[in-house]
Amino acid sequence: MKKVFSILLLSGLFISFALPIVVSAQSNQMISQCTLRHDVTVAGETHNKGETLLYSQYGVFCIMDAIYTATDWIFAIVLAIAIIFIIWGAFTIMTAGGNSDRVTTGRNYIIYAIVGFIVALMAKAIPGIAVWFIGR
Repeated sequence: MKKVFSILLLSGLFISFALPIVVSAQSNQMISQCTLRHDVTVAGETHNKGETLLYSQYGVFCIMDAIYTATDWIFAIVLAIAIIFIIWGAFTIMTAGGNSDRVTTGRNYIIYAIVGFIVALMAKAIPGIAVWFIGR
């Protein structure tokens, strides 16, 4: 279980740090502006959803918006997987028929789902951590 948790944590951190590089490498033309999908506040300066910003002046806000978007997707995907694991674990327990191995398997699925919920919540905390590092 420690391996699963550490793999999920490391992959989440890798995605959050690698996302701006991957996004900027997607086109052959230099992108000069971005349109924010979230309200972003960095170092006391706030820009609202829907604003179009120039990378040359406000690149940090565009990167933070990309991090917010990525963590929203991570949150939704991990949350959906956790719900599937809870349903699967409950079904396994209900159909165990007194077999203690199947009850243990179902219980483990539910425990993994709880770990998934924790990882999903940590994904929502990544932008706050990034703002804390950038805003210093």
